[in-house]
Amino acid sequence: MAPELERPVTHLSSSEPALLLKSTPPRALKSFMDRERLKLSRLEMGSGNATLLLAPTGFGKTSQLVQWRRDALAQGGLAFWHSLDNRDTPRRLIAGLAHSAQATSGKRGFAGPFMQWISECSDVQEAATAWLAEIATLSVNVLLLLDDVEFLPGDSLSQVLGYLLGNAPANLHIALAARPTNALMSSGVLNTFPITRVTASDLRLRPEETLQVLSSALGSSCNPEEGISLHELTDGWPLGVQLAAATAHRMGSLQGLLAEGVGGCPTLLH
Repeated sequence: MAPELERPVTHLSSSEPALLLKSTPPRALKSFMDRERLKLSRLEMGSGNATLLLAPTGFGKTSQLVQWRRDALAQGGLAFWHSLDNRDTPRRLIAGLAHSAQATSGKRGFAGPFMQWISECSDVQEAATAWLAEIATLSVNVLLLLDDVEFLPGDSLSQVLGYLLGNAPANLHIALAARPTNALMSSGVLNTFPITRVTASDLRLRPEETLQVLSSALGSSCNPEEGISLHELTDGWPLGVQLAAATAHRMGSLQGLLAEGVGGCPTLLH
């Protein structure tokens, strides 16, 4: 049975300016480290047709999604980006997903008549089913990238995200990024369906990766022993290492930064 709407039916325009912003991925960072162990092609060998990046702030979740998008496009697939927020009611979320798909798929699908219909559809489950059916008709693999999942309202988590995860066609892979908030973890949606999880421990830099970041920033002045000390100080927290590398670049070396110790570098710790 389709879920009942809590509000009167109103027209949702897929040309809403906010939807354009939400469907536009961030620029790839030049400093981003593309790690082989985090390639989506390797992670897809896990369970299900969904992958979840689940970690606190500063672990590079959004940057990893951007890299997965680039990889999918390089392999000839389609990649739909959508950033989520707490205003994404079920119907607004469906309209946003349709806009993201139309913006990327070109003439392959999500044509004008479909977009008009889905913007007026009052039945959330029917609209979600139609969206999935349109994906299934595309002749290529599709990667749906959803950032900031923790901001989704509870009804959108259950009625839309849960439905997509449970009914995705074979050519659709869903990549999610979220902070492990109490509301998200208690919703049960992420535990209901097979999802490959990438957590903070997976996203932390390994010692050799920290040295690589520092070498890129400092060149020949990078001291391996100082680099290992920084790695231990930050515990491989990606944002902490990046901040330290930028600071050390301005200072000319890591030595002065490390001399301040933990008390002088609180932002490098996580």
